[in-house]
Amino acid sequence: MTKKRNTKFKLNKANLFIFVICPILSALSLGLFYKDINSFSLRNDEKAVATIYFRRNTVQRKFIDDDLWERLSNKSPVFNGDKIRTGENSEAFAVFKDSDSKIQLRENSLIQILYNPKGKSVDFLSGEIWLLGGAKKGAVTLVGKKKISASPNSRVKISISNSEPTGVGDEQEPQDVVVEVLEGEAKVEGIEQLTKTQELYKKLVEEPSEKIQQKVQGTVFEGMFAAAAEAASQSFYAKLYKTAYKTARDATYLAQGKTLEEVRAEEEKESETKEKIKNNKQVLKAGDRAVALAAAPEGFVAKTTIESHKRELALAEQKAQQERAEREARIEAEKEAALKEAAEREAAEKAALAKAAAKERAKKEADRKLAAKKKAAALAKKRAAEKAEAERLAKLQAEQAALAAAQSAEAEDDEEEDDDDEAAAPVEVIDIAAQEEAVVVPQKPGTVTFSKNVTNEATGEFDYQYEVPLKKLFGKNKSIPAGSVIELSMAGVPQKPGYEFYAVFTNGAAKKEANALTPLVANEGQGFVVGERFEDTFRILLKEPIQNTKKSKLELRFDSKTYDEPPVIDDFELSGKVAALDQNELLTSMESDNESYFHLKRVDMKRIPFKKNLSGYQLRIPLSKIFGESKKIPKGSKLRFVIQTEGPGFYYANWHIYNCELDEWKLLLGRSFTPCLYRDFWNDYGTVTLKDDIGNTDSSVFEIKISPSENHNTTYFKDLKIRVMLLK
Repeated sequence: MTKKRNTKFKLNKANLFIFVICPILSALSLGLFYKDINSFSLRNDEKAVATIYFRRNTVQRKFIDDDLWERLSNKSPVFNGDKIRTGENSEAFAVFKDSDSKIQLRENSLIQILYNPKGKSVDFLSGEIWLLGGAKKGAVTLVGKKKISASPNSRVKISISNSEPTGVGDEQEPQDVVVEVLEGEAKVEGIEQLTKTQELYKKLVEEPSEKIQQKVQGTVFEGMFAAAAEAASQSFYAKLYKTAYKTARDATYLAQGKTLEEVRAEEEKESETKEKIKNNKQVLKAGDRAVALAAAPEGFVAKTTIESHKRELALAEQKAQQERAEREARIEAEKEAALKEAAEREAAEKAALAKAAAKERAKKEADRKLAAKKKAAALAKKRAAEKAEAERLAKLQAEQAALAAAQSAEAEDDEEEDDDDEAAAPVEVIDIAAQEEAVVVPQKPGTVTFSKNVTNEATGEFDYQYEVPLKKLFGKNKSIPAGSVIELSMAGVPQKPGYEFYAVFTNGAAKKEANALTPLVANEGQGFVVGERFEDTFRILLKEPIQNTKKSKLELRFDSKTYDEPPVIDDFELSGKVAALDQNELLTSMESDNESYFHLKRVDMKRIPFKKNLSGYQLRIPLSKIFGESKKIPKGSKLRFVIQTEGPGFYYANWHIYNCELDEWKLLLGRSFTPCLYRDFWNDYGTVTLKDDIGNTDSSVFEIKISPSENHNTTYFKDLKIRVMLLK
């Protein structure tokens, strides 16, 4: 009979502790153990001088003031005085902080990182290391009494054959140091070794003052270093080092019964020893390998390895010299045989060359004589041809001259007949609809220089003028009635600056003016700019009829008062047409609240006389540039003006509006003189009412007059702004 058993698992406290708590505690213990064996200490009171960037297997570090070794990991900081060692099958790679020099430790190696004000170095104690110089600065290591410096961009391998040095007393046992330069250069030199007194003093002054007082008790330095110990805790202890050390050394020697002369002799001997050690250096280049005693105070090469190498080199050199002598003797014999053979061959070649040269000279002489004969024949033929050509050209020129004279006489006869025909032909009013395409004068655009034209022989007054017969623009025997509007188009590239000019239509042989002298401003009000091409259109209102275009002319005038030299325009073009026979066809009234704006960057002006004892500067701007062409403004209209400009020292300024009738200026509106108080900025504004009609802005001007504050012949306006609003 089987028994019935209860197999259901029950979680009691014992089971809970065994299966849950124990595994958790075990895992926690393992984690803490792993963290403990892989942790490393940091020093918050010092700055790291290097970093372990790579390590494999076991790499340990020991602080200078601690006896415990601890494991390091990648990117671990290294401080001044730390010792680094590697175990079996281990290596480490360190980089200095303030430079790009590096050091690599192989297995079973031991180094100590040192820092001094002149830079960083490594005290190599045992094993094998690689020095890797940076791009700007090399790496340095100390091995016993030797300093090995790697130049920039160098690779140097250093190894110590035996283990960490041990010795009897204070002297180190010599170590075999192998230096191999793989790339670049390395320098090996002796360094000064501190005496016992120096080491004791340095150790004292680098420790806190409390420890100094404990260690100097009962020594010869007890009273002497009291002040130095106090200074050692300060940052300037280095300034007292030399003085304190010298005083301590002299006191020690005197206590031993030595005289000052002996002390100085000892100093001189010690100085010679130091200098000898300093000057004892050797430069190794890539591919060199040397074995040295690290602790040897004298010569760098201390073992027979280098001497044996030198002897081997000497034997090899001797053998090479012998082989070289035998080879040179063999070469010399072969050379003599070759020279003899070459001399014989050269003699034969010279004979052949002499024969060929004589034959060539004979051929060249024959060719030269033949060429000279042909050249003489060709020259004679050429001269004969030139003579015949000259005779032909002379004959042709005579025929052309005769033909030209005949054509000239015929042209004069035709012109007289043409004048007779034109005089007999009836004069017709020009038909606008039948106007031909605008004629450009001159036909080929070119440079036009305005000529001097005397306007008053009694006073000698003159202006600069360019004339165009109207028959070239509008046809022969045409008449244009008064009230017509003529539209002129001009283009060109000015060689000289300028602002305003006049277009005057003269009627008949008496040159009676048919329009008012309204100033015109090219380039949309900017005037002529040197070297910049302008293209502009002007409308001119005729006050008198033009009876016959054959006897009438268009005169473009530049006032000599504003131009020192005749204006010159390159690529000049001029064309014209009759826009309307009645100005009322083009006249339009300005609407209320119309606002107009005019801006001029700069204009230069010359001083002109206003009255008998009054002179100043004057600027006239056609109203068409402000209000637009063919506009009219009735009497009683209210205009609001704002005028601003800059210039060198204004005294008084005013402005007017004129309607230009024939032979007179009709003042429509004027503003009184505005005092500017010698300022270089003029700002005037206000509302005015027209006293008369402005019939057509094409024949009206806006005038500004300035009285200068200084007696200069020229001045300028800069940033001239005119804003006008028609209120009603």
